[in-house]
Amino acid sequence: ASIIIMAVPEGLALIVSLVQSMNTEQMYKKHILVHHKAAFADSAYMNILFSDKTGTITKGNLSLAEFLLGNGEIVKDVKGNKDFIDAITLNNSAKISSEGKAIGSNNMDQALLTYAINDYGYTESMRNESIVKEGSTSMFNSEKKCATVELKDGGMYWKGATEFVIDRINYYVDEKGEEHRFTDDVKEKLQKKMKEQAARTMKMLAIVRHYSDKNEGKARVTLYAVACLRDDVRPDAVETVKILNSAGIQVAMITGDAEETAV
Repeated sequence: ASIIIMAVPEGLALIVSLVQSMNTEQMYKKHILVHHKAAFADSAYMNILFSDKTGTITKGNLSLAEFLLGNGEIVKDVKGNKDFIDAITLNNSAKISSEGKAIGSNNMDQALLTYAINDYGYTESMRNESIVKEGSTSMFNSEKKCATVELKDGGMYWKGATEFVIDRINYYVDEKGEEHRFTDDVKEKLQKKMKEQAARTMKMLAIVRHYSDKNEGKARVTLYAVACLRDDVRPDAVETVKILNSAGIQVAMITGDAEETAV
């Protein structure tokens, strides 16, 4: 290589490219795919690495672990609420494949639909489209942190970040499917439990029904349940971060999760 560069100075670029390609091939044999070969030179000077959380530090596979009711009670299912399955399947962009699996949309929609399939025997033929107002389904809005679908009776199903809707909730459904007032003390219990769930790495999603109550003259916003979803950490992520730290590289995790969940 030295002789080539001495004889033909323009050969330096060729040699660098060859070495980078060889390094890339060696990395590939270790199941590491390098997109930019020039990154090898830059990585020698790296002192901080920003990493996405979902699918990189975690497995990227959400599963519905349990539910948090409005009174702060944790339950494994909400079968006492007859409308709950409509709420999570109509306000959902995922579909059921020919193999009976949830596909499409995002991993949160898939986790909700998978729960309906596994725990309720839900099939595409059971999808109750007859109660939905045509063209009313809203995709998840990152600004409002919420997705909605309007119903023909004037009601609406909400699905979104609990902290964005909790101040509007005035009723909640208990384990038996009965509605109760969502008073300040009940709200306080729920918020305390939510912090505990976040510390257990749970991602929380409020499932809500909203409709105008003519008798009360105001909107009736009922919390069906807070779905607690979990995305487990990759087994090798802990060791990888330790190796990077020992090499003097600080790892910063990028996520939209609540602070407690991220920590």
